[in-house]
Amino acid sequence: MSEKDSSGLDLPIAVGLLASYGMVPEAAVQNALFSAELSLDGNCRPISGILPMAITAREHGLTEFYVAPSNADEALLIDGLKVYAVENLAQLVRHLTGTETLTPAVTKQIKDTKDNAFSDDFADVQGSIRQSVRLRLRLAGGHNVLMVGVPGSGKTMLARRMPSILPELTKEEAIEITKIYSISGLLGRIRACDHAPLPQSASYLLDGGDDRRREYPSSGRGDACASRRALSRRVAGIQQEDA
Repeated sequence: MSEKDSSGLDLPIAVGLLASYGMVPEAAVQNALFSAELSLDGNCRPISGILPMAITAREHGLTEFYVAPSNADEALLIDGLKVYAVENLAQLVRHLTGTETLTPAVTKQIKDTKDNAFSDDFADVQGSIRQSVRLRLRLAGGHNVLMVGVPGSGKTMLARRMPSILPELTKEEAIEITKIYSISGLLGRIRACDHAPLPQSASYLLDGGDDRRREYPSSGRGDACASRRALSRRVAGIQQEDA
């Protein structure tokens, strides 16, 4: 048996105990996944990593996913699951025993808007012709970019404007990147471009420091600037691509 290493196991542990004591029918939990933190008064609190959990639940044939209300929109990104937003443990018990019926959560309908996270436009670049042409060619080909130069040569200025000329992500690409931020607890913290504190070693950039601040693993699909493009559209908004 492995140790409990996440507050997200609070709810499934509670449900497992209730089912083992016969307080909720086992049939009601057979095809369901439960994930939320429980406060001392039994209220459900949101946790990180809901999106990859939803993907795994669907891959294993589960049909229902019970989460805290704040995590419902994230879980709804994955088709094929009934997502239930549970306020507290007592409400969940009433639902599982049939004395109360919870309504599955639905995707919030929001208008598709352009990215608002990127205030720096590549069209504003003046001069730096050779560098900007090379950068556009690299980005058009989907290549990684390493910029080296003396302070004041325009590296940061160009890097901040890279997201404005990147192509839109497909839904699959957006979900792939958003999984990283879901696990890291960084959803909703939108920045156009990441800046690693300098100076930093290669070890930090690849696999060092705080788990939530590892630059290369958190970048996803190329570079740190490109990653924020997935987050620039609110979590619930990605679902609109299927409409």
